[in-house]
Amino acid sequence: MKQNIRYIGFRSTADGGRRFEFSVSASGQESAVFVDIAAPDSENPQRILVQEYASICYAKVKKLFEDGAISPTAVDLVLTSSDVTEYRELQTTPERRKVRADRVPY
Repeated sequence: MKQNIRYIGFRSTADGGRRFEFSVSASGQESAVFVDIAAPDSENPQRILVQEYASICYAKVKKLFEDGAISPTAVDLVLTSSDVTEYRELQTTPERRKVRADRVPY
């Protein structure tokens, strides 16, 4: 099933976290997917950068749709530490580094 995932934006939550919104189109249906991230913890060993949040959430939404774990209806998800670990492992694989090197314009 071909899908189109679009990042819409985020809002701060009452507890200091963030709620990221995505629009997902698949099989002629469009729905909203929300990913909640808890407030940053000073003891957070993963040290997630603010700039990484949207990419990590996008990767989670994309993987869940590709795996058939969620359907194209309104969905609420929570970002977990295992999501962050998986994202970072994918970013540091030799294949990923090669792709990045191939994109360098010189």
